[in-house]
Amino acid sequence: MTPELLLFLILLCLYHKGTLSLKFLDQVPQLDAEIVVGGLISCMVIGAKSKNPAIWVLAAEPKGADDATQFKAYAKMITLSQTNTIDDRL
Repeated sequence: MTPELLLFLILLCLYHKGTLSLKFLDQVPQLDAEIVVGGLISCMVIGAKSKNPAIWVLAAEPKGADDATQFKAYAKMITLSQTNTIDDRL
């Protein structure tokens, strides 16, 4: 895979994640908060804030796959040997 193709695929992925937030706000315009799991948050914030600057976007992760929480607590990368969550992608 060329670097150009990789960049294109990354940008395409980010675009689609950001538009997810816009779709939520199109369906529920009075929405004042979104709870987002994991890697979606940066794109969701951009999409949500572009439509509603006052909206709150909150990050969440399952207790059984809390590597980000542990990273923040211990200030080092955490590798989980196993996860315990219903979402098999985490």
